Amino acid sequence: MRVIRAGGTVIKDPDAEEVFQFDWGTGTIGPEQHLAPGVLIATSLFFIIGVDSLMTKDNEGIVMPQARATQLRLKAGTELVKYKVTNRIVTNEPIPQTKDVSFYVLIRQR
Repeated sequence: MRVIRAGGTVIKDPDAEEVFQFDWGTGTIGPEQHLAPGVLIATSLFFIIGVDSLMTKDNEGIVMPQARATQLRLKAGTELVKYKVTNRIVTNEPIPQTKDVSFYVLIRQR
């Protein structure tokens, strides 16, 4: 499992199936996006954008029991293609907030 920083680029082998995680509670994704103390993630969705749809995702969700991190597993992808992966969350606050963070995945044989 890799903890991801917002805006960064990671390299993934096209044959690898890897788990990636955003830690919304500690600010490792970026100081402007972290959650205030006591705020939890109510819902989480991941989106992949690329020139093709060969990189796929599964096992996406909220990391329990704290509900302050999200994760997904990425599979496959086309050699030398860069994909954008976005995580959209909604918080459990009285007036819920919707927040997005993204990172990039470059597919390269290792």
